Amino acid sequence: MTKYNIVKAEYVGGYKILFTFADGQHRLADFYPFLSGSNHPLINKFLNIELFKQFRVESWAVRWGDNECDLDPYEIYYGEFEAVDSPYLVDIQKINRKSNKSHHTKEVIVS
Repeated sequence: MTKYNIVKAEYVGGYKILFTFADGQHRLADFYPFLSGSNHPLINKFLNIELFKQFRVESWAVRWGDNECDLDPYEIYYGEFEAVDSPYLVDIQKINRKSNKSHHTKEVIVS
């Protein structure tokens, strides 16, 4: 197990998931830019909010469907993944749960 392994994932609304990693760090990820920026049917089908909410943590990664969409935990930790055919990055916030403060570690800029 590495510090990047996802140990918990909580749906928080919209296309946002709060991740807890093996090193105790938390990341709040908004997947809307990632999903909406893709033209790949196996990715953008999860714009259906009911399908999106059916994610699971398996083998330390987050997965949707029958392994139709899965993301490397390292990429979620740092917010460094893109849809296959899209320049849109996921919006990641680093969460400090003890002080209830947050700050962005990756900001999505769409032009």
